[in-house]
Amino acid sequence: MKTVGLLVWLVIVASSVLGADRIITLEDEYWIPMLKQMVEGRAYIVNGPEAVVHVYSLAKGKKLHNIGRKGEGPGEFRWISHITVRDGKVTLSGSDKIIVYDRNGRLLKETRVPYARARITPLGGHYAGIAYTNIRQKSIMSLQILDSDFSTLETLEEHTNDRPYRGKNGRINAYIFRDFFHYKLMGDTIVVGNTQKGFHFGIFDKNGKKIRSIDLKHKKIPVTEEDKTNFMKLFKETIGPTRFKRFQQTKNPIFPDYYPPYDYFDLSDQKIYVRLYPIVNNTQQLLVLDLEGNKLNQYTIPTHRVEAPFLIHNSHYCYLQEDEDLEQWQLHLRPLK
Repeated sequence: MKTVGLLVWLVIVASSVLGADRIITLEDEYWIPMLKQMVEGRAYIVNGPEAVVHVYSLAKGKKLHNIGRKGEGPGEFRWISHITVRDGKVTLSGSDKIIVYDRNGRLLKETRVPYARARITPLGGHYAGIAYTNIRQKSIMSLQILDSDFSTLETLEEHTNDRPYRGKNGRINAYIFRDFFHYKLMGDTIVVGNTQKGFHFGIFDKNGKKIRSIDLKHKKIPVTEEDKTNFMKLFKETIGPTRFKRFQQTKNPIFPDYYPPYDYFDLSDQKIYVRLYPIVNNTQQLLVLDLEGNKLNQYTIPTHRVEAPFLIHNSHYCYLQEDEDLEQWQLHLRPLK
């Protein structure tokens, strides 16, 4: 294991200057769309609970077609949690099934998945996926290698949550700036981000054998009262005043004393792109590492939405943002130079 010292926010880093965004305006009406994949010149976007994938051509900037539909029958999902595009096939996992389509949306295969398996990705003759278990008052997410029957072959990493779901006032506790736990594939290499272990990434092969850990030193950054106010303001702008009022009536926003080491990552060209806390003047830092954990670059990027994913595609930082004047969502592709 190679440990690299990273004194984030103590060392002044000259961030690279980014070029202007290329913007693709989405054609349909969206609630809060999620950018799930950008592969082979196409963007795959899911619109909240709609359970439909909207496929856009990056070259033409136009919508091509939809994949899937909402429901509980054949070829339908209650929700979509994960999309994999590989070898000319689009694999969707969500609710209690996996459905495989060709690139044009023609259904090829549908498979039922046992309860408490999610974010499933084909991996050779096996799968990678998240398993959920509850032990007493703890919920545990485990990244696992699953066989063709979705039984566990290997457990790679775990994330434990023992925080109460309901508050004393009957409202649901909404934890802000939560610890991050997610995985992504680059070829047959699995990269797991798990901030419960600090600034940590686990690197595994397709069989679940650990290649190495990346564990970087980082400075703990307090969450200030100003940070909390700014976050809630941005959150209101994201979901709109009506939904925000409903949030205030039903949820208890709970902030940690300190930010997690990072809030999201993506993989591209044998590199790990890590978005860092805190949010400063509506910007964040994007740290670039190689798979050994060596720092390669750092960029200043816009904070487009609260705790929202991003993708790296052809050396562009890609994200979704609503244009309030047009009242339409747009896909931004910002060059990293």
